[in-house]
Amino acid sequence: MIIYVSKGRIFDICKNFLKKKKIFIENKSRKLILRTNVKNLYIVQFKSNDLVKYLNEGLIDNCIMGSDVYYEYNLNNEFKKKKINIFKCRISIISKNNRNKKNIKVFSKYINISKKYFKKKNIKAKFSKFNGNLELNVIAGFCDYITDIVETGKTIKVNKLKELKSFFKVRGFFVFNKKIKKKKKKIIKNIFDDTK
Repeated sequence: MIIYVSKGRIFDICKNFLKKKKIFIENKSRKLILRTNVKNLYIVQFKSNDLVKYLNEGLIDNCIMGSDVYYEYNLNNEFKKKKINIFKCRISIISKNNRNKKNIKVFSKYINISKKYFKKKNIKAKFSKFNGNLELNVIAGFCDYITDIVETGKTIKVNKLKELKSFFKVRGFFVFNKKIKKKKKKIIKNIFDDTK
């Protein structure tokens, strides 16, 4: 069985989570398919937005991803999700100051999640999708706000920005196809069943 995992932060945290389950991933960064100490259990990393495409196309039947990715991109109805307590962070509104004006510009990686929140609060804004170094955009004045993942808040403080509002809790999800084979279901149960 192959477990597919989002690259980056989630993979590192997932590695520690599996270690607690006595599952050890080989430490070879250049390898595409990583072995574990469990027979016939392998780990493969993909970019988070690619994971959703692979799932929807039916090319893979499971993955570990953040709830941010799960709710930002449209997964079809063939999948179930199981919450796993591998990390906790949040999506927040960040700015240089408490701006209150018309024609608000918001830059974000999480357009759909952000639009939903702003609509709920009756705040009109123009959204643009950007990846990486979002803080730089608000510092340079390219936008009024950004919405981004916050874990410790150190980057915000160092750059003299303000976390104005946290509006979305990010948690770990194990996502799998409802029609996954019984043998795989058993492996999933053994790994993830005591998580809440």
